[in-house]
Amino acid sequence: MREMNVILLRPLLMVTAAAAILPSAAVAQIGPTADEVNASNEREINSELLRSALRRIAVRPTDADALVDAGNAALALQDANAALNFFTRANEIQPNNGRIKLGLASASVRTENPFEALRYFDEAAKLGISDRTVAADRAVAFDLLGNFERAQQDYALARTADNSDGLAIKQAVSLSLWGKAKEADALLVPYLQKNSGEAWRARAFMLAARGDTRESVRVTQGFMDAASASQFEPYLRKMPELTGAQQAAAIYFGHFPARNLGRDSAEIRQASSRYGADNPAPKGNSRLIPQGAPLGPKPVASGSNAAPANIGSGAAPQIQSAVSGNSRPAAITQAAGAVSKMMSPARGYWRRSRRQTA
Repeated sequence: MREMNVILLRPLLMVTAAAAILPSAAVAQIGPTADEVNASNEREINSELLRSALRRIAVRPTDADALVDAGNAALALQDANAALNFFTRANEIQPNNGRIKLGLASASVRTENPFEALRYFDEAAKLGISDRTVAADRAVAFDLLGNFERAQQDYALARTADNSDGLAIKQAVSLSLWGKAKEADALLVPYLQKNSGEAWRARAFMLAARGDTRESVRVTQGFMDAASASQFEPYLRKMPELTGAQQAAAIYFGHFPARNLGRDSAEIRQASSRYGADNPAPKGNSRLIPQGAPLGPKPVASGSNAAPANIGSGAAPQIQSAVSGNSRPAAITQAAGAVSKMMSPARGYWRRSRRQTA
């Protein structure tokens, strides 16, 4: 019997090209930013790397190096299922290759299977892959188990080698889910100051998970049309009822449990406890509810010079400072998506029967 039904919400932490599916009136027509141009260039580079690897595989299907290259390119293109297939085939050819184990682990994280991911991370380490190399993805695996204390160790290690905005924002999310609201907000502020769409999406979910639905809704109203934001609101209101593991899956992958809210499976509990006790975020009346900031006004017609909406006198000073004087970034308008896509049935890792890491 399947353990839990899952509803798919469009992942608001991930930068997407959703503007194309929005009503034209809902999105300000803004030219591509430098970040968007860079992202497009990276996609083309990785697409060519994938094509090159596939040509090598066509000539020699047992070329493990080509399969690994294809898997890494597929990961970069956010096609985790394809990557998992490439790495699985490579593993059959070279079962003692640390790079392949690392690829399997990373793909398993992205297909929401932290159980297998941790097993592969352990195997990669035994084959000589350094902890620093695996730390970023392994941190997400621990988040998906609700073991935020252990995840923070890996985020700290990963950031000694990776200074990317995305990794820092994920660390802020993890800190917030752990109950470290003040530290999480402080870490997020520089990226809000940069008007990062990814940071604002993180902010919306962080607030919702803490129970501050009002501010969370105001944030989502900044990058969704009114009808979509209204349909999305019930899910934000349910966030405080989820376990930490369920909240992490909702934030990172858009998977929201339709049943068993607030109850982790035995598999998740066992896998998390194997790596040490965790300190969950406080619940109930002790929940940390900081005062947040809205994202700004809904999109306006191209060429408008409208200023962001009033942040509110209760907003934390550093958050006020983060958005004062900043215009709405194109990345935020491109993050909104059709809510029907957010709510379509999908498979989450709660519905899968996986071998335990214990």
